[in-house]
Amino acid sequence: MRQLSFNDRLTPLTGGGANKAVNSRRARANWTRIIRHKARVILLSFISVIIVSTGVWWVVQYNNRKNVQEFFYKSFINTSATLGMTVDNITFSGNKKSETVSLVSALQINVGDPIFSFSPERSRQRLLSLEWIEKVNIERRLPSSIHVNITERRPFALWQKDNHITLVDLKGHVINVRNVKRFTYLPLIVGAGAPKNASALFKVIESDPALYSSLESAIWVGARRWDLNFFDGLKVRLPENDVPNAMKRLALLLNFLDSKQQKFISIDLRLPNHTAIRTKVDEVLDENTT
Repeated sequence: MRQLSFNDRLTPLTGGGANKAVNSRRARANWTRIIRHKARVILLSFISVIIVSTGVWWVVQYNNRKNVQEFFYKSFINTSATLGMTVDNITFSGNKKSETVSLVSALQINVGDPIFSFSPERSRQRLLSLEWIEKVNIERRLPSSIHVNITERRPFALWQKDNHITLVDLKGHVINVRNVKRFTYLPLIVGAGAPKNASALFKVIESDPALYSSLESAIWVGARRWDLNFFDGLKVRLPENDVPNAMKRLALLLNFLDSKQQKFISIDLRLPNHTAIRTKVDEVLDENTT
């Protein structure tokens, strides 16, 4: 066997030996990169855990969570205001009876205030506490406008209870107004519980405009049925159930009696198959009275 000379050892490898050497070096380089990458990931993860743990410990240990929240909130508000996001315009729609001064006061926001310092939900709750407001929708229109859309309550009757008269809407909600006399064109309902039960009655009566316009008052009797008083002195006793059918009977009967030009003071419709008509205090046309 020939011993390698010094020159032989300096001669580069050729063929398969050279390829194996190159691949070996590449493999070692790849492993080195992988190990370094994993080491960096582990180190960064460890540092992140330390930072987060320290922050959580600080918040819990010293009860600083509220302070941290307030700090970031105020920073956000101040930054947004610096960028021009302040209230320049406040608009309302749907308010016919509500006073604008009361609406602005309930919003608790002024021109020039940061728009993000304004809470639409809290303002909505304050607006709903006003007498005329039934529904409210508040919009921030960035960068500088606030729009308030209002649905007001619809007054439909005056309610008399214990010699005191108030205004009510269709849902029976009491609307406290300074001057009730402005609404004397509305019908009068009387009795405890009348507002909660009147909407069903008036849906039927309003279908006959002539009958509705001649109605003076509706009295809730015994927490179960209605008596109707009309401007011409007529009193109608309605049944507990099937009021729509009773009102149809009443309309037909009034048309018939008008054609006969007869005057009467009461009509009793409490029984489904019997009607009692009184023309005078001591005169009854139908003996089937109740």
